Amino acid sequence: MTLIATHISKYGIVQASDSNLTAGGKVKSPGKKVFDLPFGVGALAVAGSYRVGGREMDAWMSECIDAYGMNADGSYIGPGKRECELSDDFWARDYPQQRETQVAMAIGGWHSYFNGFPEGRIAYLGLTRAFNAFFRQMWSVPGWMFRPPASLEEMGAFAEVELRAMDALSRSSDYPARYIGGEPQVRVIASPPNTVTF
Repeated sequence: MTLIATHISKYGIVQASDSNLTAGGKVKSPGKKVFDLPFGVGALAVAGSYRVGGREMDAWMSECIDAYGMNADGSYIGPGKRECELSDDFWARDYPQQRETQVAMAIGGWHSYFNGFPEGRIAYLGLTRAFNAFFRQMWSVPGWMFRPPASLEEMGAFAEVELRAMDALSRSSDYPARYIGGEPQVRVIASPPNTVTF
């Protein structure tokens, strides 16, 4: 089980995940769940089974990433020259259709996607809503010098706090294993030069 969070902002993208690997109702070990994509200046996070064809995901995914390349038009070429179809839910669907996302981006906010253990992702939604309400209150106090994140690194720090809070919540649960938890894995991916701005 796992929890993956992706935050998109005018500064770039934060890709984050917990690190616990579980099997048979027990935490087996920490594992790599966020993988760098050097050919696309990005990151990929995985949830679900940590084995593919009997191989551990950290080895399989790293080899898969190394085998993939990119065409000049931005489409991907995989092993054996197979094409990989991609969907862009943010630019093609969510940003154009959601006014609140457009406003959030314009004033320095972010749009989030998350996936993983069902109860965990539902709890994460509640956590981020409560945290954001608290942070907005602190940022609005006259005379106090707290402010929203103004860099990708600051956004990454907030994502790490969210995952650490979910780790604490998971530690005090009655689930047979800590399905979410362990050391957070956070990658920050800066916006490429000459990109569309919000």
